[in-house]
Amino acid sequence: MATLVLDASGPRASVACLRDGRCFADGAAGMRQRDREALLPLVLDVLARAEVALPTLHRVVVGDGPGAFTSLRIAAATAKGLVHGTGIALAVVPSLVLLAASATDAGDRRLAVSDALRGERFVQPVALGPAGWAPLTDVTIVPSAAVPDWAARWQATVVGPAEAPATEPAAAALLRVDPAVVRPVSLADWEPRYGRLAEAQVKWEAAAGHPLPTSVGTLHVGTTAP
Repeated sequence: MATLVLDASGPRASVACLRDGRCFADGAAGMRQRDREALLPLVLDVLARAEVALPTLHRVVVGDGPGAFTSLRIAAATAKGLVHGTGIALAVVPSLVLLAASATDAGDRRLAVSDALRGERFVQPVALGPAGWAPLTDVTIVPSAAVPDWAARWQATVVGPAEAPATEPAAAALLRVDPAVVRPVSLADWEPRYGRLAEAQVKWEAAAGHPLPTSVGTLHVGTTAP
């Protein structure tokens, strides 16, 4: 049975079709294309190249965030649309764990880092265990300048889109993630762990002087020292 994996937490979306412990097809596309929607065509292309029909999928696994607000919403909507009415299972994987598993030659302890905007970073220490990559703690928001201290605290190599070499979450890296980290979710109840409110909402609330009556839930993360 095949698994479709998609993640859009970073600058680009990544999609892969996995089966029998192998990646049969994968691809990536920029998520900030104003003239067209990129994710669903990428999904259909990957499935076609893998020669897998959508109804035959065992499950769809989507990156849970945190990350780019709009891209995460598009990925969530795409994943939900694919499983709706088909009986395909829906599961999620933490995007920073997927990011850590995507790096090469970075040791067996990695500090996965992504942009949290406003001079801050999402960070999560991740380690390679017997069953694959798994988080050592939950996600934390820290000032950008504090990232080296966090890496030293966890004796971890920093990996992320802004590091050298740059690393983005690769859907095929799910093969290297501890299966216990991937959890099934409800189609009706699940929403990504955005980590931040949308920038448009932040600006609106700042101008209005009060929060919107109904706010999308965000990821409650720590901001303590490493």
